[in-house]
Amino acid sequence: MKFVYLSLLFAFLISCKPAPEQPDKSPKILPETILDYHGGIDQWQKMKSMTYEIVKEGGNEKQQIDILSRKERIEGNNFLTGYDGQQVWLQADTSYKGNAIFYHNLMLRPL
Repeated sequence: MKFVYLSLLFAFLISCKPAPEQPDKSPKILPETILDYHGGIDQWQKMKSMTYEIVKEGGNEKQQIDILSRKERIEGNNFLTGYDGQQVWLQADTSYKGNAIFYHNLMLRPL
């Protein structure tokens, strides 16, 4: 009987291993590779605005954003919307579906 207990204890000790190290899953604000692609953090901080186009099924959408003030202009097929620093505005035909207030600042984190 003593042999059985010792065997079980030995098997238990052998099977115990230190927990594997977990990879760091903390969120990154902006991957360094993206900054490197745009000339590094110093160049990025010199930029005042950005413009890009989002390809969509119903037609592309062009967004222009002032990085510091978050003023923006978003132009789509059936609408034009923006933020002038005080309020969100919208010019759209009747086929526009959505709420411009919720679309404002959607692509960027708040300051």
